[in-house]
Amino acid sequence: MLYPTSMQRKLLLATRNPHKAAELGAILAPLGWTVEPLSSSSSITWDETGTTFEANARIKAQMVAQQYPSEWILADDSGLSVEALGGAPGVYSSSFGGIEGDDARNRAELKRRLVAMGLTQSPAFFVCCLLLRSPEGVEQVFLGTCHGQVTTQEQGTQGFGYDPMFVPDHSGGNTMAELSPEIKNQLSHRHQAVKSLVQKLSTIAI
Repeated sequence: MLYPTSMQRKLLLATRNPHKAAELGAILAPLGWTVEPLSSSSSITWDETGTTFEANARIKAQMVAQQYPSEWILADDSGLSVEALGGAPGVYSSSFGGIEGDDARNRAELKRRLVAMGLTQSPAFFVCCLLLRSPEGVEQVFLGTCHGQVTTQEQGTQGFGYDPMFVPDHSGGNTMAELSPEIKNQLSHRHQAVKSLVQKLSTIAI
């Protein structure tokens, strides 16, 4: 059986980001789950060597499972796929500019490549892959996407990553960074993946 039957279970996130834990925790608490990230003192590390989002999420989940074999683990990997760049930056979204996690450099590199092609915009989509791993090692994947356009003109101050350059469909022409958190969450790839996860968990009586 993939899902537990106890009254309260914990999901251990393969991340040290407390904001992700808080967001997921608020969604999953009514279903009887608590959510917590890895502690800042955790020695767990991983190399995202996968060529797909699912592969990288699996790497994270399996590394955490080695130290916490009895826990339910949730890992994610996400990124941006730009049509004009043949799907890049893809799984390399967080290091596209040459330095891991440098959002400004990543956006600058994306802009540079589009301009070099004589483009000011291109169809693109965000992907979020969530991977749930049970203590028995059973894994299930939940995907979410958000389609739209990337543009070389950055707009907005909210959000992070490529948000100032990405105009999602059904946003009234606003970039992700111009949307309120409530509207962004309705459209975002992460929200779509979480909805799939919630729908599955909500069918289980715990």
